[in-house]
Amino acid sequence: MLAGLAPSRSVHVRTPLAMTDGQALMNGRPWDYAPSSHFTRRRGYVEYDLGARRSIGAIWILADHNDTYHVQVSDDGRSFDTLWVIPEARGRGFQPRFEGGLGTATRYLRIGPLEGDDRYAISEVRVYEEPRAEPPDVPRIAGYVPGRTFRSRTLVFGLALVAWLLLSVARSPRWWRVLAALFPLVAGAQLVSQLVVEWPIGSREVSLVRGTVAAVAASAVALEAFAVRLRPGRGVVLAVLAICGAIAFMAFYNLGHPQFYDHDTEERTFAHYLDLRQYYTTAKYFDEIGYSGIYAADVAAYLENVPGASMERLARTPMRDLETLRVSSVADQGQAIAEAPRWFAEDRWEEYKRDTEFFRRAMGDRSYLETLVDMGGNATPVWIATTHLLFNAIDPSDLAFTLTGLVDVVLILLALIAVGRTFGPRTMLVCMVVFGANDFIMYGTNWGGATLRHDWMAYLAFGLCSLKKERYALGGALFAASAMIRAFPALALAGAALPALWWLVDYRRSQGRFPPLSVIQIEQHPFVRIVAGASAAAALLFVFSIAVLPGDAWMSWIQKVGRLSSGTQANHISLRLFLSGSESAYRTLLERMPLFVAAIAAMVLLVIAGARRASPLQAALLGLMLIPAVFYPANYYSHFVWLLPMLAVERPAKSRPVRPADALIWVTLLLMCSVQYFAVLAPDQVLRFWLNSALLFASLSTLLVVWRCRDALDAVR
Repeated sequence: MLAGLAPSRSVHVRTPLAMTDGQALMNGRPWDYAPSSHFTRRRGYVEYDLGARRSIGAIWILADHNDTYHVQVSDDGRSFDTLWVIPEARGRGFQPRFEGGLGTATRYLRIGPLEGDDRYAISEVRVYEEPRAEPPDVPRIAGYVPGRTFRSRTLVFGLALVAWLLLSVARSPRWWRVLAALFPLVAGAQLVSQLVVEWPIGSREVSLVRGTVAAVAASAVALEAFAVRLRPGRGVVLAVLAICGAIAFMAFYNLGHPQFYDHDTEERTFAHYLDLRQYYTTAKYFDEIGYSGIYAADVAAYLENVPGASMERLARTPMRDLETLRVSSVADQGQAIAEAPRWFAEDRWEEYKRDTEFFRRAMGDRSYLETLVDMGGNATPVWIATTHLLFNAIDPSDLAFTLTGLVDVVLILLALIAVGRTFGPRTMLVCMVVFGANDFIMYGTNWGGATLRHDWMAYLAFGLCSLKKERYALGGALFAASAMIRAFPALALAGAALPALWWLVDYRRSQGRFPPLSVIQIEQHPFVRIVAGASAAAALLFVFSIAVLPGDAWMSWIQKVGRLSSGTQANHISLRLFLSGSESAYRTLLERMPLFVAAIAAMVLLVIAGARRASPLQAALLGLMLIPAVFYPANYYSHFVWLLPMLAVERPAKSRPVRPADALIWVTLLLMCSVQYFAVLAPDQVLRFWLNSALLFASLSTLLVVWRCRDALDAVR
């Protein structure tokens, strides 16, 4: 009865079509083998609309052995009754169950897990109209590891794109290049068809998509820059880079599949509640809770919102003290929790309770309480002031957060367009690939769905474009805006100052004295304009922040980030984590402090040396490379690497649009993204962050060496 029938609805299940595709696995195959449907939550189900009320006499199901499942029926699609509780079975892996004498009639049929080990999977379901005395003789297949076919077709698609490049040499006729395009067209169609079958795909498969397009883009850049006889045509290179850029950008946003889950509606969502749960509340109620009061207020609101909740029941729940950043418990912070309601006016406290109740319902009690050990909101007062005004204007809802999350998408797209208009199409496309293909961000898998979390990178990109256009004051203002939002971009301003400092040193050596201000203003006009623009923007934003927030906001923020930087943590990608090892031990870092200091000094000296005879734009980009070395940023701040392709100079030349050294810069960044796929395979998250730290510093060191030796590299033919 269900043969080939697609579900009318499916909740918390991957590849629901597998249950009725006619392919049943052999008995004993592991629970995660394909083709099968995997339920990500116990409340998941697959529902079928039979089109009319029909008789059901027998059901055969092949499911994981140590779980119970249930079949429910309904005539209206709203109220369901249990028809059959499917028991556990002997053996291991997938095992069949059969019930042949059901004798009922229904229109809607719903199948899902009931109890078990949270590893729920169904390979095949067969429903028969008439009762049966014996189970059916169902053909079996060996099956395969899930995602294998999609991964294989991803690799074939990447190979087809490379083949198109190799077959489309510059001297070949146009018809031949069009004919060669059939390879990626066919491979792409197969990949899309497999994506439909396996939708939604897992994070490993998305990571492979990122790695593959990055490797293909690296091949395109390398062939165009270094090949002689096999150099592809200009149009084919741009087409391949455009394909890779578009796919990478979509992969950053999980290929369009919602990455997050709304526990209240039991639906997937684009809203990043884990991030918003911290930052919406901190920003909106900053006057009352500041940087350190959120968890005390959250527990106080929880006690009033949730029937049956009490301090006794929550006493052992882990809770971070945001004053010291040490993890304690709810019982240890009982005094702050008791005082929290008095921080608010009565109407504001009621509003706070409503907002926190929204997040509790959206995340579920367990996930919501687990976030009490997070570090809280750490953005600068400028960012807090901006979102304070925004979040006070909107009530929390899935629609509101989805729409505010789109602001980041628009900002990044506008920034990429600006890069294309300013630096050239290749630079824009390489930036797009690096933006989407790097795997430094691993929390769900990125900031997509959060609000104003990419804004600082967009302002940096606009600032770099302004410097390229010699609008130095605007560039300085945009750099300052970025730094006032996230602090780390201040290194772009510091880098932009290095060429002027080199000029000052050279002037002192040649003239025996420092230049007068009038000479500085003339000779270093770009630097003076950058400083003027940055100073004006910083002053305005500072005044804005203290006008919106309490007067001690900046001091509180400085104290908070100082405590954050005082130790080592796992979810960082930095020189500190790299040298302290995958165990991320502060004692290890102290033992290796001479090595740590020497490594920072080496990076700083390479940047300073590279800034000699560099433009302010190039020096600013070099300065950004110090972010993970000088600071201790969380993993998602390493996403700034997508800006680094702007170090290269794209030329209008038809044969070689970039010089060898510039091509090496692009290839290094693209290969970094490609190799990250193997770090994703590491079973331990801390090890993954350490491997990514090692990969990042290997890549940044390579970039600095290539930049320092660019003249010699460009001279090689």
